[in-house]
Amino acid sequence: MENFISVITTVKNGSKYIIEMLESVKSQSHNNFEHLIVDDGSTDDTVNKLYDFQIRNTDYPLKIFQPGNIGRGRALNYAVSKARGNWIAVIDSDDLWHPEKLTIQSAIVQNNNVDALFTNTQLFSSKSEIIIHEASTPDALVILGLDNLLKHNRLSHSSVLIRKQLCCYDESRHSQFDYELWLRLASQNRIIAKTNTKLDFHRIHKDQSFENTSGKKYYWRSFKLKTKYTLSERRIIILMYNTFKLFYDLFLPRNIRLTVRKLLNPIN
Repeated sequence: MENFISVITTVKNGSKYIIEMLESVKSQSHNNFEHLIVDDGSTDDTVNKLYDFQIRNTDYPLKIFQPGNIGRGRALNYAVSKARGNWIAVIDSDDLWHPEKLTIQSAIVQNNNVDALFTNTQLFSSKSEIIIHEASTPDALVILGLDNLLKHNRLSHSSVLIRKQLCCYDESRHSQFDYELWLRLASQNRIIAKTNTKLDFHRIHKDQSFENTSGKKYYWRSFKLKTKYTLSERRIIILMYNTFKLFYDLFLPRNIRLTVRKLLNPIN
């Protein structure tokens, strides 16, 4: 079980991209894993597609759970509670992975003292934008501290490999479940590392919480979350920076922000 990984996904009405995600995980060169998918009360044909995939791929280690409409935070923790591995890899239902992702991350965590390991991420809107390059285990890791994370969240949820005992989401939140966890771990001086090898592909589309009509609420909640830690840790300069960024997120047109995000490649 040393290099056994539990891959978890939560989904709600994710029919459009769910099979692409499954095929991406199925293509992993690392085959010592299980894939747990928790459906959070979908009303489209997501569940039918999941069971159809399971029937057509009997050798794929897929487990499907339907606890009802319990909310994203509870669904994530539900998946973690069912996991058998000591390491959790998360992939959102609309994202994709490089075929070597789990192989490379597994090798890194076996040889380095880290609590959560992230990879570099490519943003994309269409699969035609993705180019799969040969990937190898990197020589060096970047260690990320609280100050860095308070300014920018450039950590994709779908790129993380995290110790199971540390993977506990705040169920009281409405969004940014992953970002809250990263900040909490950093404030506890847990070792958060990142490799610049691009192994994760994060899809940008209009249905996401930071791109749809609820976007302003998303950015306000993100600002409040960061403010909680900047005030408790007395990071006043960072608080000023985040205040400026809030106005940028709220008032700059979406198409301009999206162009800037793709140029700079942040995740949130």
